[in-house]
Amino acid sequence: MSISELSSLLKEKALIIHLLSQGDTTLIIRKGGKDDPSGQLLNESDTFFLAPSYRHSDPAIFAKEFHRDIEKINLTPDKDTITLSSFARVEKALVIKDKSKLNSLYGWHGYSREEAERMFNYKEPLVYLYLLRVYNLQKPIIIPKPDDYSGCKSLVSLDKNVAISSYEPAISDIIYSYRKDILMQLLKG
Repeated sequence: MSISELSSLLKEKALIIHLLSQGDTTLIIRKGGKDDPSGQLLNESDTFFLAPSYRHSDPAIFAKEFHRDIEKINLTPDKDTITLSSFARVEKALVIKDKSKLNSLYGWHGYSREEAERMFNYKEPLVYLYLLRVYNLQKPIIIPKPDDYSGCKSLVSLDKNVAISSYEPAISDIIYSYRKDILMQLLKG
């Protein structure tokens, strides 16, 4: 894959971005922020920066096995800038309407069972699952915060395209393919 610039970013919990960039997970589950349009937020092949969000990030919402990583991330955001260290491409976008399928994904998305179920039950019983191919920038990019970054909007368009030079996948193609196969088997189950 060759990407030279991106024009949008997805706000995601800082710990989830850490897990994605370290290769501890390859998927996210979303319901959307209150300012997002209802329905599926992302589509297959969408590519965007991963931008850390610090709202609603009580450690209790994350799976206990990932609490060790909380101290590894900066929980104090800068007021005026965002540091972008990774980007992602949506490889698979799915709607999960069966709570048992969601429960089978525990440990794959970083959230506690209780938080995943809360997301599932919010408004209507479903979550959106996005299988991501994550790439880490060799040199982080610092940009000014866009005007609409502070709200509850998940996908934010940037005022101008941001150039990317060097990056590498968070995990190898072999590991990624293996995880994708396992995930698809879990969802069939």
